[in-house]
Amino acid sequence: MLLGADETTYTVQKGDTLYRISLKYDIPVDVLMEYNKITNVQSVRVGTKIIIPSMSRYTVKKGDTFYSIARHYDIDVNDLMSANNIKDAASLRTGQTIVIPGGKAADSGNDSKAAAGTTGTTASFDPKNRLSWPHPGARESYNGKMQGILIEGTRGDLVYSSSSGRVIWANPYRGYGNVVLVQSEDGYVYGYLGNNDLVVTVGEEVETGSAIGRMGTWFHETKSSLLFIVWHAAKRTYMDPAAILSSRN
Repeated sequence: MLLGADETTYTVQKGDTLYRISLKYDIPVDVLMEYNKITNVQSVRVGTKIIIPSMSRYTVKKGDTFYSIARHYDIDVNDLMSANNIKDAASLRTGQTIVIPGGKAADSGNDSKAAAGTTGTTASFDPKNRLSWPHPGARESYNGKMQGILIEGTRGDLVYSSSSGRVIWANPYRGYGNVVLVQSEDGYVYGYLGNNDLVVTVGEEVETGSAIGRMGTWFHETKSSLLFIVWHAAKRTYMDPAAILSSRN
C-alpha cells in the first residue's frame, strides 16, 4: 500500500486490541492489518510495535470517482479502494467520507479541485466538460478492423468513461469481450472493448470518470488490455482518440 512518510509507532499495551487501536487513531482495522502485515489479530500481543500510517479524510463530491480522487492525491486507485475496504468502485456516493492513504491532503483533504479539475499529475475530472483517458496504462496505436488506442493494464483494473453520455451498448461483441459504447451529446461514440466485467447497462447516463467495467483479455491477446475507440456517428469514421481528448482539455 502506498503511504506517506509521516508515521507513528505505537506499542501495544495490556488490554489493547486492534479494534481499540483503530478507534484511538481513527484508522480502519483493515488498514492497520495490511500496513503491518498482520494476518491474525491474535498475534498482536503486549509489546508489539504497531506502525500507525498517516491518513486524511475526504468527503466525496458530485462527479467524483475513485480514479479522479486517486489522481488528485497522486496515489494508486487500488490502494485507495483497499484503504477503504471497498471492492465495488460503483458504490462511491456523494457525501461519503473516505480515508486517503498517505496523509498528504490537498487543502485539508476536502479540496473541491478533486472534482473540478486541475493540471499535472494531480489532474482530475470535471464531469461537465473534460475528457480523460479510461485507464492510466501504457498506450499504443491499434489498426485492425477497428482503429483506436490499445491500453495495457491488469485483469480486473477499473475502466472509466472518457466522456459524459448515454450507454448505447453494454454486451459482448465478436471476440472483443464485453464492450461498452457511450454516445456523447456532440455525436461522438466512445468505445471500450476488452472488458471482463461491466458495471453499466444500456440506457444508463454516465459522467466523465464514471466506472464502466473491469479490464480483461480478448481475441488472441495474452495480456490484459483495453481497446479504446472514438467513432464519429455523422461522418461514420474512426477518430484519433488522443486528438479528441487533447482538443477537449
